[in-house]
Amino acid sequence: MFENRDQDWGRDVWVVVRGEGEANSLVPALKAVMAELDPLMPLARLRSLRDVWSTSMERESFILTLLGIFGVVALLLASVGVYGVTAQAARRRTQEIEIRMALGAAAPDVLRMMLRHGVVVIGCGLGVGLIASLASTRVLATFLYGVEPTDPVTLASMVLLLGGVALLACYVPARRATAVDPVTSLKAD
Repeated sequence: MFENRDQDWGRDVWVVVRGEGEANSLVPALKAVMAELDPLMPLARLRSLRDVWSTSMERESFILTLLGIFGVVALLLASVGVYGVTAQAARRRTQEIEIRMALGAAAPDVLRMMLRHGVVVIGCGLGVGLIASLASTRVLATFLYGVEPTDPVTLASMVLLLGGVALLACYVPARRATAVDPVTSLKAD
């Protein structure tokens, strides 16, 4: 098939030049070479390949930035939620904790008991979340570049990060509940 370039005004011609140094320093030499080849050929836009690449990646970069912000907000909300639930559970069990400690239970033992309960809940939540993330890999694959949706390092780091945050959110109220003097607290009740 033959197509005369003079009859097709809608098509752009791209010339890609590889050179040493800054892209702007190559412009005069490029203009001279192009004028020598065809003086009537206009040079509409001269851009570096880095600019072309960054322009083509603007949408993906925006989406990934939004997803990152949503991820941080989700982590913060999950942490506050776990902290709230754990603090409420510790408050509900305050009298039980006080009685245990008044009868001779050591604070570290009570702390371990409360953390054990929290770890079971956290483990269930992380397991369900991991299964849900593995189930949604097809949707995630369209947004990822250079990382597989089932990348074990990424999944393990997220499980460790979320588990650590949730464990910290469990530890603080449990520690606060065991710091109360049981005798003084029982006398007040």
